[in-house]
Amino acid sequence: MKTEKEHYLDILNENAHNIKFIPNEFKDNRDFILEAINLDSVCNAYNFLTFLSDELKDDKEIVLKIVEKDPFSMLYSSNRLQADKEVLSKAIFAAPIMIQYASEDLQLDKELVLVCLKSLKGSFGHIHTDVVDEFMQKGIEDKDSAIKYLEAILLNNVLQDELSAKLTINKKIKV
Repeated sequence: MKTEKEHYLDILNENAHNIKFIPNEFKDNRDFILEAINLDSVCNAYNFLTFLSDELKDDKEIVLKIVEKDPFSMLYSSNRLQADKEVLSKAIFAAPIMIQYASEDLQLDKELVLVCLKSLKGSFGHIHTDVVDEFMQKGIEDKDSAIKYLEAILLNNVLQDELSAKLTINKKIKV
């Protein structure tokens, strides 16, 4: 005989949209939801996240796993996670159009733009116009050149950060 948990997982496995019929004691249970996310049916459950508690909509692990299967689900996560760079990056990589839902600051974030460019096929698509203008001013007219340009900037920033950290450590040692 199946447990109640197994019964509800079977119902979700048939169709993830059945989440709306699952009792709150299961929908609000983090372990149950983590198990449910692994079901094949959840891959196509556009609004799965909408039926979860606010607490679970703000659970980064749960949101990341759901966004991995359905990037548009990010729109139903908490405001905090909608502004989270890691969540946005995962959503943008799967569906570049998701960059348009980021704040303007994050739409201009070079790392997120690079993620978007790498996942786009062809044009600059949904990239913020200020970023595209910057590319055009630098004579960058295609996606591959834009990716190389951004990778060089990001590598330079990482090297500068590492050098700065080493200088700080050296100053501390001398004192």
